[in-house]
Amino acid sequence: MKIKLDKYTEEQAREYADNESEIKGFKIGSEPWKKAFKEYLSFAYSTMSVGRNPRRGSKAYKTMLEVYPDIFSESGYAGKAAKNFYTQSGERGVSIESIQDRILSGVNNLVRLHENSIVGTKNTTRGSKQGKIPNEDMSELQFPDKADFKTEDEYHAVVKDVFHHWFQRDLITNAILESLNMFFTLTKSDIETIIGTLNIEGEIEQIKHEGRAEFIKRLRASFKNKIPNYKKTILG
Repeated sequence: MKIKLDKYTEEQAREYADNESEIKGFKIGSEPWKKAFKEYLSFAYSTMSVGRNPRRGSKAYKTMLEVYPDIFSESGYAGKAAKNFYTQSGERGVSIESIQDRILSGVNNLVRLHENSIVGTKNTTRGSKQGKIPNEDMSELQFPDKADFKTEDEYHAVVKDVFHHWFQRDLITNAILESLNMFFTLTKSDIETIIGTLNIEGEIEQIKHEGRAEFIKRLRASFKNKIPNYKKTILG
């Protein structure tokens, strides 16, 4: 089966493969790079669901931009990132819409992964046939065909479940965005200050492997058991 990639998924796959090449030391475009690229696509495809990428015209999308101005506005993270973003041609600056879409696309991948595997919500549509989709093959976030129900009550019971899954998705999205707040507010100055506390001396190979491993462990230890519990934060 041939899959047509949307530009956001392709960009994310490239970024993943580039990052793997930097960490593992192989060249961009090499066979290991291509393998990493395909690995990301395999992961992305396995977690796909209806509306996997952000729908710019939807009410939920517009609400998201409105209630998180610190992330999505011109003066927020998206606006700053858009002005400074380096394109593949070497130029600086892209549209704020492209940054907003990239953020939400990445968040949505995590949301769908979590609701599918941890929460247990069926968020994929079975098969790839064109035309009308049977109710039993639909995602649990889609409205079923009313004509397939014997009574109005049966139909409304399933519709209520769909609404439940929509609110569930909103909650998971909020949990991810709120937990990323320290990332969105992380400045270049912050990073340089932290890196400045390191003593980068020794053999290149030692720094490359043991040194980075120790740094990662140190960062992890700083946060372990210090992140607030989401449920307690919401319910008090």
